Amino acid sequence: MARGDRHKFAMPRSPLKQNRTIVLASRSPARLELLREAGLTLKRSFADIDESRLPREHVTDYAIRIARAKADRVSPRFKDAIIITADTIIAYGESIFGKPATKLEARQTLRRLSGRWHDVYSGIVITDTLSKRSHQKLVKTRVKFMKLTDDQIKWYIGTGEPLKAAGAYSIQSKGRVLIEAVDGCLSNVIGISPTKNPLKRRF
Repeated sequence: MARGDRHKFAMPRSPLKQNRTIVLASRSPARLELLREAGLTLKRSFADIDESRLPREHVTDYAIRIARAKADRVSPRFKDAIIITADTIIAYGESIFGKPATKLEARQTLRRLSGRWHDVYSGIVITDTLSKRSHQKLVKTRVKFMKLTDDQIKWYIGTGEPLKAAGAYSIQSKGRVLIEAVDGCLSNVIGISPTKNPLKRRF
């Protein structure tokens, strides 16, 4: 657990009673694991969409729009199911840090975040394909990096993790040692914020 966490989160251990199909429209292993730990049995279906940011689009609008676009793409494939879609963005101000393509880009991202607070936004959409209704929410978590030395950055890049994660870090793995504080929902940074049992939601 990262130092300075103001909020801790534990998924329930007992399985939920589930009488409907729940579909996770995400390739994220972390999201899948978190929802399974919450007791959900999931199918998966992937939404291949253009995730480019629109000109002058605010980061919060961007997160919700992409999650909604994923829901719109996957929902028609299922006549009677609950579809969970999400999009998580690592942002410093209006600058967005995606998954770095190179070690140089990872180094630049880590140097930019070093010693600073940044924001993690997740847009989450839950869609009932039977009733054609949906619910959306935006979750924000603030994360502060330690002041990183060049040797720490070199070590972390050497683990290979930065090239596999948006923002060039994985808070649930080796990257946790770089984190000084978390203000908000930790699972939001890992993959998805906990939500009420989608089977009990009134759409």
